[in-house]
Amino acid sequence: MTVNIVHVSFGMMDPTTFIEPAAKVSETESIPIAVSCGRADEIKNDILAQHEIINRMLEADFVLIRCQKDPFDDEFFKKIETRLPGCKCVMVFCPTPDVAQLTRKYFNGSDEDFQLLFEYASNRGFDNDVGIIYWLLNHMGLVKGKIPDPKTPRKHGVYHPDFPIDVSLEDYKKHLVPGKPTIGLLFVATYWVYRNLRHIDSFIRRAEENDLNIIPVFFESTSGLTGKETPEIVRNYFTEDGIVIIDTLVMNTPFSQTDSSYEIEFNFYRRVLNVPVINAMLINGEFKDYEAISKGGASKEFAFQSSWAEMDGEIISVPIAQTVKDKSGKRVNIPLDDRIDHLLTLVGNWTDLRRTPRKDKRIAIIMYQSRPDFGAIGSAAGLDGPESAVRILKRLKEEGYTLDHIPEDGKALIEEMLDNVTNNLDWTTSENVAKNSVALIPKTDYAEWYSSIPDFIREKMEEKWGEPMGDVMVEKGKAIIPGVVNGNILITVQPMRSWLDACDSMIHDPELVMPHQYVAFYRWLKEGFGVNAVIHLGTHGTLEWLPGKGGSLSGKCCPDIVLNGIPNIYPFQMDDPGEGLQAKRRSEAVLVGYTCTPMVKADSYGDAAILEGLLQEYLKNKENITGDRKRVLIDRMKELAFKTSMAEDLGWGEDVSDEQVIKDLPELNDRIQEAGNELIRDGLHILGRIPEGTMREEYVNSFTRIGFANRPSLPGALKDSGYTGDEIRLARDLISSFSELGYDYDECISKARGSVPSPTAGLDVIVSYICAQLQDKLDATEEELDAVVEALDGQYVMPGPSGAPTRSGPDILPPGRNYYGLDPATVPSQSAWEVGKKNADIMLEKYRSEKGAYPRHVGLIVWATDTLKTNGEDIGYALWLMGVRPVWTGTTVSGLEVIPISELGRPRIDVSIRITGLFRDVFHNLIELLDDAVSLVSELDEDDENNAIAANYRREVTESIASGLAEDEARRNASIRIFGCPPGAYGSGMNKSIESSDWKDLSDLAKQYSDWGSFAYGRGIEGKQMTKQFKKRFAASEAIVKNMPDKEIGLVDMDDVYGYLGGLTAFVKSSGNEEVSAYVGDTSDSSDIKVRSSSDALKLTFRSQIQNPKFIQGLMRHGYAGANEVSKFTGYLFGWDATSKTMEKWMYDGLAESYLLDPEVYKWMHDENPFAAMNVVKILEEAIAREMWDADDEMKEKLEDIYMDLEGKIEEITDR
Repeated sequence: MTVNIVHVSFGMMDPTTFIEPAAKVSETESIPIAVSCGRADEIKNDILAQHEIINRMLEADFVLIRCQKDPFDDEFFKKIETRLPGCKCVMVFCPTPDVAQLTRKYFNGSDEDFQLLFEYASNRGFDNDVGIIYWLLNHMGLVKGKIPDPKTPRKHGVYHPDFPIDVSLEDYKKHLVPGKPTIGLLFVATYWVYRNLRHIDSFIRRAEENDLNIIPVFFESTSGLTGKETPEIVRNYFTEDGIVIIDTLVMNTPFSQTDSSYEIEFNFYRRVLNVPVINAMLINGEFKDYEAISKGGASKEFAFQSSWAEMDGEIISVPIAQTVKDKSGKRVNIPLDDRIDHLLTLVGNWTDLRRTPRKDKRIAIIMYQSRPDFGAIGSAAGLDGPESAVRILKRLKEEGYTLDHIPEDGKALIEEMLDNVTNNLDWTTSENVAKNSVALIPKTDYAEWYSSIPDFIREKMEEKWGEPMGDVMVEKGKAIIPGVVNGNILITVQPMRSWLDACDSMIHDPELVMPHQYVAFYRWLKEGFGVNAVIHLGTHGTLEWLPGKGGSLSGKCCPDIVLNGIPNIYPFQMDDPGEGLQAKRRSEAVLVGYTCTPMVKADSYGDAAILEGLLQEYLKNKENITGDRKRVLIDRMKELAFKTSMAEDLGWGEDVSDEQVIKDLPELNDRIQEAGNELIRDGLHILGRIPEGTMREEYVNSFTRIGFANRPSLPGALKDSGYTGDEIRLARDLISSFSELGYDYDECISKARGSVPSPTAGLDVIVSYICAQLQDKLDATEEELDAVVEALDGQYVMPGPSGAPTRSGPDILPPGRNYYGLDPATVPSQSAWEVGKKNADIMLEKYRSEKGAYPRHVGLIVWATDTLKTNGEDIGYALWLMGVRPVWTGTTVSGLEVIPISELGRPRIDVSIRITGLFRDVFHNLIELLDDAVSLVSELDEDDENNAIAANYRREVTESIASGLAEDEARRNASIRIFGCPPGAYGSGMNKSIESSDWKDLSDLAKQYSDWGSFAYGRGIEGKQMTKQFKKRFAASEAIVKNMPDKEIGLVDMDDVYGYLGGLTAFVKSSGNEEVSAYVGDTSDSSDIKVRSSSDALKLTFRSQIQNPKFIQGLMRHGYAGANEVSKFTGYLFGWDATSKTMEKWMYDGLAESYLLDPEVYKWMHDENPFAAMNVVKILEEAIAREMWDADDEMKEKLEDIYMDLEGKIEEITDR
C-alpha cells in the first residue's frame, strides 16, 4: 500500500520541501510514500494543473495546505475549498492565529492532534515534516508510536559551511581578520532550516577568495514587518558597542524589511547601519541568460522581488541562484557562480568606495551628449546639466575631494570641455585629438578587456562595428576618451550609442549593440583612471538601455558587460519612475531623485492677451454693446483671431460672417482661456538649488492647484469659503502675499481669511500646509546634493516615492531619495480604475460626437512610467473599453470579471495595445491580465454588434482554420492584442530615423514602427514576431490613444511621445486608414479630464508654451543648456510633423520668428550655444526641403543668412 500525500502552498513557501522527509521515513519504515506538490501561484492560471492537483487531493490519504497569509479571498483556494469535504484528511495551516481558528474546521481530528500538526507546520524544517508524516502513519495504523516532539529551530544565527551548525556569533567573530573589509549577508532562515544552502556556501567561499571578511546570518524574513524584528538582528550581528562592523550588507530575501517609510527616523538601514545595502535575488525556476531570451522567452521573474527591495532602498544587483527541481522533484538552490562573482565585484567596489578617504577618491561625472554636436553636452530631462555639474564640483571641493580648480559656472565648464575633446570630432583635427583627449586606448590594452566579453556579444559587436577598434570615436586605431580631468575628478560625456553610424542596419534592428569605444571608455574608467564611482548626471543616458535582459542581468547583457560593477550614482528626475527603475535594475544605480522643473501658469500674451481682453469685454456686456462699438469690437476680434491662427481652428475663412463670429466667440474664449490656464515649464532645475522668491511661489502655486488626500486645493478652499470671483487668480495673489509675509502662518491665515466671506476649515488646512510642511519640503531640495555626497561616502541613500508633485502631490517630496515604484500586484488600483473608466468614456463620447458611432477598434499606447505614476489608469482604461473589471483582494488584483452589456451601456471595444520595452520588463503580470481579459471577452456568447472582440475572434479563427492552421494556433493568434519590442530591446525606432534623416516618406516610418514593435506578448508568448497580426490589429484602429498623466512631461519634452503615438499614426495611415482619430488624454487633473486630438494638443502646447515669452525667458536664464532645450523640442516638433502632419505653416513660422528672428532671443542662442541654434536652422531647412513647411522666399533668405552667421561663429569657437 502506498501512502499518498498532497502538499499545496499559498505564498512563497516551497511545497517540495516535503519530498525529502517523506523519502527518509519511507526508507526507514519500508512504507511507500508518494508526495504530490503544488504551488498555488504557479498553477492558478493552469486549468489542467489545477484539475490534476484537485483529483490527487480527493485520492490522497493526507492533504497539507500551507498558507503564508489569509487564503480565503484567493480564487484558487475558493476552488479547492469546495472539494475539501471529499478528502480523507486535511490540514490547512496558516500562522495567523485568527485564520488558524477558521481553518480548524477542515481538520476532522482532535484538538490535540490539530495543535500538534500546527506546531510541526509552524516550526517547519526536516525534523518537523518527519513528525507530520509519522503522525499520519500512526493515524492510518501503519506505525505505532515514534511520533517525535515538535522541534523549535533557531529563528536567526550565524552560518558558515566550515563551522558547527550552532556556532555562536562570539566564536565566529574570532575567525574574522582584523583590518580586512567586512560584508554582512542576510538570508532567509528557510534555507537554513531545510539546509538548502548551496548558493549561500558558494557566496561565502567566493567572498573569502576575494579577501573579504563575511558575516552570514540567517533570519526570519517576513513580508510586512513593522520594523521591530530585523533592526534588532541587524544591530546584534553587524554592530559592536554601537559601532558598525560591516562595510556593505547583502540581502538575499524576497521581502521588504521596512515599513516603506521614507522618514529617516523610521528606517533602520539608515539609523543602525548606514552602509550600502545590495539585493541578491534568487530566481524561481531556470535562470536564462540574454542569449537564451533573445531567441524567445522574456525575463519576467525579477519584477516582484525588485519592487520590494527598491522600497527598502536596496541596490538592485544580479541573482546569485536559481531554484530548480532535482531528480526527486525537490526544489534546490543552485548557485550562479559567474553572477556571484559579479555581485562580489560590485560589493568590493562599494566597500572600497566607503573605505577610501575623500581626498583620494577618483570620481567620473558623466554627462549625456544627446546629439553628436557641440550644442548638446549635458542634456538631461528638466535639468541644467552643466550648471548642476559645477554645483557638484563645488560641493565635492568643500567636502575635501581633490580638485585643481572650480569652473565659475556651467558656461565656463562647457568652454573648458569644448577646448578639449567631446563626442563631436567634426571640427577637431587629429593633432587636437591626440593632444587634448583624456586618453587614447590602444588595441593592445583593449584586447585584454575585449577577450573577457562573451562570444555571443563579441560576434554582435563585430557584425555591426567590425573588429576592434572599429571606426567610432577612434583616432589612428586608438579609442578616444573625451572630457577634462580636474584633480581626481573626470568630467566627461557618455559614449554615443552611435545609431547614426548604423542607419542601414538600425532600421530593422532594435537590438544594436554598443561600439568598441563604448566598452573601452568604461573599462578605462576603472582600469586606467582608477575610478571609485561614476555619477551619471541627469535623465537619461544610454547605458541602461543597451541590449540585454530587462532585469536579473546575465553576463551576456550589455549593461553588465560595460559597467562591470562600478558604483553608479544617478541623479534622476522624480517624474520618470519607469526609466528610473530601468537604471536601478539594469545598471545597479543608486538614484538621487531630483525635483521637477518649476511649473508656471502660462497666461495669455501678445495678440492673444489683447484678444482675451476684448472677448471678456464683449461677452460680459454683449447686450449693451451695439452700433459702431460692436462693429469695431467684432472686426478687431476677427483680426486678432486670424493673427493668432485661432480663426483656422474655428473653420473661419476670410469671408466669415459676423453671425458666425458672434456664435463662435464663446469657443474662441474657451481656447484662449485653456491656453492661458496651462501649466508650463519655467526654465530648468539645478541640482540642489533651493527655490527662492518668485520661483518658490510658482512651486507653491503648482503644488496646491489641485487637492490631495484630505487636503483641498487653495483655489478650491477659496471657492468653498464663498469667494465668487476668479479663485485661481486670488490663489496666486495670496501666495505672493504669503511670500512677502515669510510664510508666517498667523499672518498668512489672517490674510487668507480676510480675502473671503466665509472662511472654512479647509482654508486653514491648506494655508497651514503651505506655511509649514511645504516650505520644509522645498527647503529640502538641497538634499539632492547631500545624497550625492552620502552615496560617494559609501553610505545608504534613503528611499522615497516617485512621480510628479503636481499630479501625485507634493507629499512625495523631499527629493534626493533613491526612489521606488510600486507593487505590480496592486495594479490597477481601485482609484486608477475609476479614473481610467472616466477617461475612456470621455474619449468614446468625443469620438461618437465626431463620427456618429462608437469606435469598434481602439489602439492604445501603454507606458510603464505612466502606469507607475497613476497606479495603472491605462490598464483600467483598456479593461473598461473591453467591458471587464478587475477583482481585488484587499489592494491586490486577484482576477477579472465580465461587465454585462446592460451595465456597460455600449458595445465592447476591441483594444490593441503597443507596450514599451520597459512595460514588458516591469509589468509581466499586467500583460497576462490584459491577455486574460481578451480571452474572457472573446469566448462570450454575444452578438457581433455588441462584442467587437468576439466578432473579430470568431471570424479570424474560422478563416485561419480554413487556410490550414491548427485550431489551437488559430485561436491563439486570433486573441493576440499586445505588441512591443523584441526581448532585450527598447523604443519605437521613430526617433532614430527622424534624427538621422534616413527616411523618404511615411511608408518608411511605418515599416520601421512595425519592425520594432510587432513582437507579440501574452500568456505563453514572449516576444514572438507576428507582423501580420500587428498590421491586422492596428490597421483596423479607428481611434488611437496616448494618455498624458501630468504637466511636467508634455508632448514636446521627449521624443518618446511622437515616437509611439506619432509612429502609430504613421503606421495606421500608411496602412490605408487615413481617417483614424489620434487622441491625447490629459489626466493631470483627474477631476477635469480632457481628451484632445493630437493636432489640437500640439497646438495647445505651441500656444501656451513654445511661443510664450514667459517660457522663452525661463530658458534664457540657463544659457547654453536652455538653448539646447530649444534645439531638442524643435526636433520633437519636426518628429510630430513627420509622423502625424500636425505642424501647420503658422507653427513653423512662429517657431522661426520666436527663436531665430527675434533679435534678443537669437543673440542669446548665438552667444550661448550657436551649435544648438545651427541645429534648429538645419531642422527647419529640412522641413522646407521635405515640403513639410511652405516657407515664403523671405523666410528662406533669412534662414540662409542666419546659417551663414552661425557658421562663422562656430568656426570662431572651434578654431581657437
